[in-house]
Amino acid sequence: MTIKISYLLIFFFFLSLSFVFYSGCIDLMGGNGAIQADKLSNIPQDSVNLTSENMRQFPHLMQAFNSSGQIVEVPGSEWYAMKDFFKGYSRNVTYEGAYYRIHLSGII
Repeated sequence: MTIKISYLLIFFFFLSLSFVFYSGCIDLMGGNGAIQADKLSNIPQDSVNLTSENMRQFPHLMQAFNSSGQIVEVPGSEWYAMKDFFKGYSRNVTYEGAYYRIHLSGII
């Protein structure tokens, strides 16, 4: 019985280690995402209100706002954090009274 538990512990240790290694390799291998923000002229029906704290977390999002319509390359870790943040939310965002529609592209 204890041998089976030991094998299970070793298995889960290596499994968790592989997840940590894989997520760290995305940046090491140069895997980046891309974001594009289009400034909206009309007020959308739904939008996510972004704060200054959000913008500190996602500095490339601010870069996309400042270069409306241009594609901005985003480091993999930040891209995944953005993807997780916007999961289940509208891609319409409000920041400092302006409305944008953001587009996240996969790892490039």
